[in-house]
Amino acid sequence: SDGRTALPAPPAFPRTLAEAQAIAQRLHPAVLQAQHQAKVADLQLELARAGHLPTLGLNLRAQEDEDGQESGVATLQLNQPLFTGGRIASGERKAMAGRDAARAGLTRTVVGVTQQVANAWSGIEVARAQISAIDLQIQAAQSAYDGTREEAALGARTTLDVLDAERELLQAK
Repeated sequence: SDGRTALPAPPAFPRTLAEAQAIAQRLHPAVLQAQHQAKVADLQLELARAGHLPTLGLNLRAQEDEDGQESGVATLQLNQPLFTGGRIASGERKAMAGRDAARAGLTRTVVGVTQQVANAWSGIEVARAQISAIDLQIQAAQSAYDGTREEAALGARTTLDVLDAERELLQAK
């Protein structure tokens, strides 16, 4: 072994446009990023809604006085927002707007990726059609060359005709 690793085999080519689009919608990095952003926006909304809930805190403190006596204090604190001047509701509305924007961004990204796949698929189909047309052109030029050569052997064509047919075959190839 020379220390190099072989490249992995390329993935199988999708059989249909719909299959290619489904793969892209599931695996394209831009779609994955938009999905994560939408999830973050959902979590931010949950966090904003949690602002209405009470919070519970626990504080433990141990101390030793000058005589070496140890003592401990435990404090349990419950906080409930009573009036926030609209700050919590405003934060919740902002988080909702952010969630909606992230979801719209996800939809926009999926549509864009789907369109890019369709465009690429069309390009592949055009290339395949061009390859088929070139193959047919080569076959036609080969048949014309073979026929011209046979006719020249029978005296019905000149060497110049054979050379012209051969040139057309080479151009097609």
